[in-house]
Order: sequence, then structure tokens, then C-alpha cells
Amino acid sequence: MSKDSSLFADDLSNPDAWMETAEQLLYSASLMEAEIRVRWGQLKDQIFRETPRPKNFIEPARIQSVFMMVCSFGIENLFKASIVAKNRAAILSEATSKGSLPSIIDGHELVSLATSAGFKPTVDQEILLRHLTENALWFGRYSMTTKAKNYTTSRYLSDGSEMHVGTWAESDIDDVKQLVESIADDLGCPNPWEAAA
Repeated sequence: MSKDSSLFADDLSNPDAWMETAEQLLYSASLMEAEIRVRWGQLKDQIFRETPRPKNFIEPARIQSVFMMVCSFGIENLFKASIVAKNRAAILSEATSKGSLPSIIDGHELVSLATSAGFKPTVDQEILLRHLTENALWFGRYSMTTKAKNYTTSRYLSDGSEMHVGTWAESDIDDVKQLVESIADDLGCPNPWEAAA
């Protein structure tokens, strides 16, 4: 085993490092929140008061998609911190032998990571986690999906019901903050959103 492999595995199996990254990501997202709310106010003024659109106006839902992408990565790291804490020896062993991310913490699919972390989302939370996953995978960073099979905005929940994962509303910001609080409470860890404030 090389020194790099050993250091890599040690760092990867440190739950505090995953939590610190969750805090940094959610802090970064929090910096965007005020601007997004300003943009929603401007959009409402344009619609209801017929005020002119500011020059170079970017729709708040587009900026919020980036916000949600960063939140998704923060929640992903929160789940991974919990998974690593509960499976540290196995993760250390697999990371050492493979020299890459162990399968239990590989990927961005938040519902799957939630299950591995021991978090049981409500139906509304599952909808939000699936929507956030779409933002991490493509909606927050590309103009369209990277796979033809994902071209429509319909996705399916664990119970088989269909959901829409299109655009965001201003109220979704508060829903994501409540979700982070619920995850932290359920997993028995500090709320990284509060630590970020």
C-alpha cells in the first residue's frame, strides 16, 4: 500500500471531514439566499405591479437551481458523514484496497444515501430529495439533462407514484432548510445549516 493510498483512505473515513464539507457547502448556499429572495420579489413586482424587468434579469428559479445544487451537495455530505461514522472500518478497508470511493458512499442519489445513513424520509421529504438530486446531477449546472432517458421532468417515488422535478418556488428554500434540520435531528448530528450561519 502506498503512502498516498493510506492517507486517502484515512481522510475518506473521517466523518468530521464530511461534516465540515457539508457545513461549507450549506454556508455557501446561505450566501445566495438573500439574492434569490430579492429576485423573487422583483419577479412578483413585474407580474403584479407591472414594473419593468431589470436589465440582465435572471429568473430567480434559475439562480435557485444553483442554490439547490449546492444544498444537494451539502445534504449529500451530511449523509456521507453519518454513513462513514457508522461504517468507518469497512470504508477504510475498501478505500485502502480500491484506492477510490467505497461503493456505499459513491454517487449523488440522495434517497439511496438517506437509506444508507438510516434516515427514513417522509413522502414530502423524498420528493424534495429526488428534486435536489436532479439539481446535483444536471438541473443546477446544465441547460438540459445529460441523458435522454431523463429528458422529461417526471420521476417516480419509492411507492411508484409519479412526481415532477421541474422548477423551484421561493417557499422551497425554507423546505430545504427544514429538511436539513430534520436530517440532522434524526441522525443525531449538528445541524450544518446552523453551523454555517
